[in-house]
Amino acid sequence: MSSSKVQTLRDIICAESCCHSCNISLKKAPPEKVDKSSWEQLIGLYPYLVDCTTTASTQVSHSLREALLQYSDLLQPPASHSYQNGFIKSTPDGSSHNDVNDEISTTCNFV
Repeated sequence: MSSSKVQTLRDIICAESCCHSCNISLKKAPPEKVDKSSWEQLIGLYPYLVDCTTTASTQVSHSLREALLQYSDLLQPPASHSYQNGFIKSTPDGSSHNDVNDEISTTCNFV
């Protein structure tokens, strides 16, 4: 296997692992700390992950499987909240929370 192909496979595995981690982080975060666009971006990656399902690489298949499994209960953003300026309107302390989104942007800068 050529070194460029190996590097491409590594990049794909890394991106899939990042999707997996971002998905877990968003689901664990309090809803008022995650803006709607973060959900939309994560959900928007789903078709690209599905496109990778034709791979013959067992390494890619494993990381892909882990990433796709996280989407099972996350095919749309939580609908029970009202958003204002991309964030849920009411927070307990009235502040805007960007820490989860900043962490996700740092971790998943390929999005």
